[in-house]
Amino acid sequence: MGSIVAWCMLEYPSVRVPKILKISSLIGLLALLAYSIDDLALRGNTIAAVLLTSVLLAGTDNWLPHWPGVRLVEKVGDWSYSLYLVHWPLLAFAQIAFLGLVPQHVNIGIVGAALILSCFQYQTVEQRFRSAPGQQQGRFIVALFVSTLAIVVLSLPPVVAAIAPHSATSVDFEHLRRMNVGFDWRCTTGDTTELSEKCSDSVHPKVAVWGDSYAMHLVPGLRQNRETQGSLVQITLSTCNPIKGLTGIHAGIDVARTCVDFNAQALDYIVSSDSIESVILSSPFGYFYGGYSQFWYEGKAIGRDTELATSVLIDTIRIIQRAGKRVVIVSPLPSADFNVGECLEREATGAILFGRKNCAIDVKAHQERMMPVIQALKKVQDETGIKIVWLPDLLCDNVICRTALDGVPLYRDQGHLSYSGSEALLRNLPIF
Repeated sequence: MGSIVAWCMLEYPSVRVPKILKISSLIGLLALLAYSIDDLALRGNTIAAVLLTSVLLAGTDNWLPHWPGVRLVEKVGDWSYSLYLVHWPLLAFAQIAFLGLVPQHVNIGIVGAALILSCFQYQTVEQRFRSAPGQQQGRFIVALFVSTLAIVVLSLPPVVAAIAPHSATSVDFEHLRRMNVGFDWRCTTGDTTELSEKCSDSVHPKVAVWGDSYAMHLVPGLRQNRETQGSLVQITLSTCNPIKGLTGIHAGIDVARTCVDFNAQALDYIVSSDSIESVILSSPFGYFYGGYSQFWYEGKAIGRDTELATSVLIDTIRIIQRAGKRVVIVSPLPSADFNVGECLEREATGAILFGRKNCAIDVKAHQERMMPVIQALKKVQDETGIKIVWLPDLLCDNVICRTALDGVPLYRDQGHLSYSGSEALLRNLPIF
């Protein structure tokens, strides 16, 4: 779009854009900072921002008064390319250092540092390369070569450490933190034709595990649990809650339809199965209680309705119960606002933990984040009489929630069990 505006200005240099249109575009841009057009970051808001900015850039008229604030914005505009190059590494490294949740005062410091560094880079790099006389170009080439070589040399130690063979006693965290898909990756796609061959350990399974990735991560432990081993079938689809006819809209209507269709097939498979006696449901359930602003229900998009979500979950459970099958819900793990799996890896390898002393989860913060889900599941339990396995009860006291058990790291990321964590937590857990 910027190229089109530049071409138009070269072809029609005298074009003028009405002042009222430019002021309206500026107001629209400011409004986008506070209001979102839709839930997809690279769709509505991005398109609107590009179009409104194009209106501001078009034309030759000086439509803004030369106030000090305007001149400051112009100056920052001079630094904008350097700011573009500088700010993202600072934000990325902060996210990595603080395991995802960067303190507000650190973010404010990053803004200041980015402005200072972009000003410095603009003066010492951009301007010098732009205006360097021919006889100095050789010096700049040498300096560029030396600085590039320095970056390569400084990066060698961590690269060598990463590819070096691990000792027999060291933990392979790349393997430990691999995605926990349960039986097989093909069980994550919602293809029900794979159920008997790849997603089950029995020709006549007695226990169905139905849900999304929060159901997948239970399977390794359930395969070793004496109540469920040798009798499981995994019926899962990523980011698809186990509820009949209702889902959150998070990646477009087609994805929502796919989830609803998958759940219809899953429920039909469970109800019509002669061998399945018990059904284990699991999901974060936060989709419905704060995660998504829109639902897909009965073939159309609707606004978030938490009462409807609870009611439909109850109806789904009753359908399974009327088919003569037992239902158990396994709750999500204690929720964290940082990457627990990464934290556990750093703690085990002696790396620095920024902003925290250990990888435990604050129990009060977890309860505040999960309270809508906890209240909804308790209502479901009261209405249907099902058993709920509360995983936080296994890990939390009055102060913290543990993230490792007998030396075994439980989490692979912010909220999912690793394979070994699932086995350690669920191997001896009473399910029914």
